[in-house]
Amino acid sequence: MSYDPSAGDDDSESLVHDEWPLDDYEAPDREPTYIGIMNPDEEQKSTALFYDNRNETIFQADVEEEEQRFVSRDDTERNLEPTDTLGEVLEDFGDRLEWDSLSSFGREQLQSDNGDTETDTTSPDSITFTQSNVSETAAHDLEFSGSYLYQHADQELTVERTFEITYDDPTTPHSAVAVVTDRLLETSDDAGTLDTDADKLEEHERTFEIDLDASDPERQLETRLEQACKDWHTAHADPTV
Repeated sequence: MSYDPSAGDDDSESLVHDEWPLDDYEAPDREPTYIGIMNPDEEQKSTALFYDNRNETIFQADVEEEEQRFVSRDDTERNLEPTDTLGEVLEDFGDRLEWDSLSSFGREQLQSDNGDTETDTTSPDSITFTQSNVSETAAHDLEFSGSYLYQHADQELTVERTFEITYDDPTTPHSAVAVVTDRLLETSDDAGTLDTDADKLEEHERTFEIDLDASDPERQLETRLEQACKDWHTAHADPTV
């Protein structure tokens, strides 16, 4: 069964895996892109897939959960044929082994390969994401906001999204919890402002956790959190929220 790029999976795990190092790769001057993890094989080993865009190859790696790293497997490199897209190759892997989780990069490749067939109905017309100011009385430490706009012939939908980030320890944080609030709004083409001209269709809340390195300086922590939330925001572009 192939992977449905519009379906949800455990994105907190995907974000964690994005940060794991890749050991024993024969080309240290290159930085392959993590694609995702496939279901365990007959030896009960989970398999990660990577893409090296400099020579247009994909290769497999073992997933070492305890060490929190990937170790590349010998003799697993596969060159992309001139007639193949990366999305087609990933679809083929999904048909044979099934995906356990996909990075935002992996989803983008599958969605671009699907082209006009599946993604036209759910692709947003515009996307925003920015850091917001946090009041001194707020219970959380950081805040980000984003939105999606979907325009159809008879309807315009907007998803307004806020991320409220709270450290597990304000002094030496090792992780942070992101509380995500989604508001699905129906707006008109000539609406002046969302607050006055939009009808709220629904609102709900989700959470995910982000691992941190307490030794990082504060600004680096903020950058890590911003990127994690932005990736999550991009991976959850769905007008039905």
